[in-house]
Amino acid sequence: MLVDAPSGADVAFSGAQSTDEYAADYYDKPSAGIGALIRDRVRRNASNQWKEGRGTYVEIRLSQYRDRTGAASFQRGMGYMSKADMAGNNGKDLPGVPKDFGHMWIYSKPGHARVVARRGDIVMDIIYTNADGRVDEGALLDLAKRQWERL
Repeated sequence: MLVDAPSGADVAFSGAQSTDEYAADYYDKPSAGIGALIRDRVRRNASNQWKEGRGTYVEIRLSQYRDRTGAASFQRGMGYMSKADMAGNNGKDLPGVPKDFGHMWIYSKPGHARVVARRGDIVMDIIYTNADGRVDEGALLDLAKRQWERL
């Protein structure tokens, strides 16, 4: 279900991840993260990570939960994104995604952005970093739209 990396991109990883690998890679405190994933009844995780050009890094993560409540719990947990050490803003809704089911944040820290959306029992999480300090919002929205359509 993951969108493919663009032609010419350097793929760092693509495929399934065990819950402990996902927690170690994703959470600042992996032991708390794995507990949250188990509590929310995560079924499986997959990611596609690549580098484009001289410094655009993209990670797309999909997590499927046993039911919609796990996916909703993950998404509700995104409230921390408005904190100054994260995006530092409230972000905005995603075009084409029902309100409260998807959100995009362009960080106050240059070159960073994130998209989180859920459809049914699946959460998509896109992390975008550009070493030049720019976020190509159009490219990020296009990527989010293509991944959303696959869900």
